[in-house]
Amino acid sequence: MNRQLRRMQKKTGADQATAVSAEIGSLLQAGIQNQTRGNFEQAAWFYQQVLSLNPNQPEALCNLGAMLSQLGHFDQGDGLLK
Repeated sequence: MNRQLRRMQKKTGADQATAVSAEIGSLLQAGIQNQTRGNFEQAAWFYQQVLSLNPNQPEALCNLGAMLSQLGHFDQGDGLLK
C-alpha cells in the first residue's frame, strides 16, 4: 500500500509541474503578445505573473528587463538583465 501511495504522489507532483509549466508558457505568450502590441503595462503584468511562479525564468526576466529599459526605467531593467 505504501508503495502505491508513493507512486501516486510522485505522479501527482509531476502532473503539477506539468501544469505549472503550461501556465508559465501561456502567461509568457500573453506577455509577448501584449508587448508586441505596445500594451506595456499589461505585458509587464504577465511577465510578473511568470516570475511569481518561477523567479528565475530567463525569458520573462529578459523580456521584462529589456522592455523596462526601452521605456526608460534603466535601473529596474538592468537589475533584471543581470
